[in-house]
Amino acid sequence: MQDGKQIKDATITEAKFAPLPNTPSGPNAPTSRAYVDTQLAQSVNNQDWKNSVRASSNINVTIASPGATIGGVAMVNGDRVVLYGQTLGAANWIYNWNGPTVPMTRSLDADANSEVTSQSAVSVEEGSDAGKSFRITTTGAIVLGTTVLAIQSFVTFTSANPVSTNKFMVASVTTADGDVACVTVVTSTPNASSYVGANVNGDIPELGNGIKTKDCYFSGDSGTTARAFGAVLTGDKLYWNGSIAGYQLAATDRITFTYNV
Repeated sequence: MQDGKQIKDATITEAKFAPLPNTPSGPNAPTSRAYVDTQLAQSVNNQDWKNSVRASSNINVTIASPGATIGGVAMVNGDRVVLYGQTLGAANWIYNWNGPTVPMTRSLDADANSEVTSQSAVSVEEGSDAGKSFRITTTGAIVLGTTVLAIQSFVTFTSANPVSTNKFMVASVTTADGDVACVTVVTSTPNASSYVGANVNGDIPELGNGIKTKDCYFSGDSGTTARAFGAVLTGDKLYWNGSIAGYQLAATDRITFTYNV
């Protein structure tokens, strides 16, 4: 810009800027917020996230002729499903349903060795496992169709509030540190050695591991003391410290817990 020149107020608007690319052109190139959010979500807990599946099955499914329903869900051509109870463990993981008497095929994002890795994870939308997520715990190199795939579940718990249809828990209004953060308690005791996490509107606050001086913490005594991650129990609630997190929660916020069971 030349000396003595200035930009007139309101002449540059957001609509006049070219949108940032969804995939950066280089390691230091600009990109969109959507791309960054996706990368962060995929890196949580070192998991490689796949697109969600509609249904799942913990019992053996005949891949050559799977029938009309899986996991209590009436299938539609192209539906994605995750199988984790196959008699042959090498047949576990993500498939497309192509018809009740037509062989299922491995999904395009999970049909090559490079796409089926330890900690690959997927969430289930409907049926008997609705709200649950599953990940591969087999370690080392995986040869698809040969390596036995061990699948472990970890759960996203839903709200008791019937207006919440997105399987996230509805937050309570918090006005002071130590207020209860959501209307739903931990509904199952986590595995003592598991990952325990909380998510608020897609953001990950810092949880206190047995201490109350973080953004939030789990407690079994109305917020008086904080649970250590390995000691969280059924019935525990999440408590919020707005002065530490930088904001208090409102009733429109959404919270979910994730941990191994």
